[in-house]
Amino acid sequence: MEALIQTFPAQLRQALDIAQNATLKPAVPIRQILVAGMGGSGIGADLVAALARPSVPMATVKEYTLPTWAGPETLLLASSYSGNTEETLSVLEQATAQKCRIVGISSGGTVAQLTAEQGFDHISVPGGRPPRSTLGFSVVQQMHVLSHYGMCPPYREALLAIADQLEEQQTALRTQAKTLAARLVNHTPVLYAASPWQAVLLRWVQQIQENGKMLCWMNVLPELNHNELVGWKDQRDDLAVLFFSSALDHPRTARRSQITRGVVESYCRQVLEIAGQSTDAWLQTFLWIHLGDWLSVELAALRRVDPVEIAVIDRLKEELAKWEERS
Repeated sequence: MEALIQTFPAQLRQALDIAQNATLKPAVPIRQILVAGMGGSGIGADLVAALARPSVPMATVKEYTLPTWAGPETLLLASSYSGNTEETLSVLEQATAQKCRIVGISSGGTVAQLTAEQGFDHISVPGGRPPRSTLGFSVVQQMHVLSHYGMCPPYREALLAIADQLEEQQTALRTQAKTLAARLVNHTPVLYAASPWQAVLLRWVQQIQENGKMLCWMNVLPELNHNELVGWKDQRDDLAVLFFSSALDHPRTARRSQITRGVVESYCRQVLEIAGQSTDAWLQTFLWIHLGDWLSVELAALRRVDPVEIAVIDRLKEELAKWEERS
């Protein structure tokens, strides 16, 4: 996992080469974008929606059922790294029946097979890695599809520059991650940030959970000021709260964050700030993503757990298969 994180900038460059050589059918008018994807593939869509900010509604489908309103003017991206994610395949089948415009993104599997059989577009990415370590492939190919449909700003040069920045700051990010891990390892992390960074927080949660084998939760401002803030009523020294701050945050939200931090500090001893220094939203997003990835493996090292192992997910799949056989 360390090697995969170390080479994430190179993965971005490889993904850009794949996108440059990918061919798609001529674009048609669309009114909404849906991305069917779970885990590492789903978070890629959340990040793309936040960064590209397309001119039509864009949402992720992280379940078995496609919205009933999806139809010929809906662009459906079936994003499954393995190509065999059962929820994504279920949505792909319904999207075919509802005559959506479909693009598959996978390393093979049933997604590649079905799109080939139906004559849909498909972009193939390299296989053989844990899906959560392939975020670069997911994000870039989805951006390529949106760009093809005129729904994404130019991204290639921006991502090449970001890859360079990640390599230049790699050592500093890992050092920061080590320091954070030492303060979080014996606590349950709680992550707070302004709502534009929601996808970043979700990526942190997923990586801490899957690589670090730790529970973790998140919420965003200003929404949490209308509910979760009231939950801070008891001393909770089992938690460690991280407040993310950025110069890009809305001034009113930034002030809310300061006040909220003051409340939290009354009930929790371990309250930390993750300050973003960049005024470029794309660069700040990837810097925080890379920091969170490094944090997750540093936590795994301190906890003496294997960041790659997912035995409990394998058990879940086995139990589902047994249930399906009985049904």
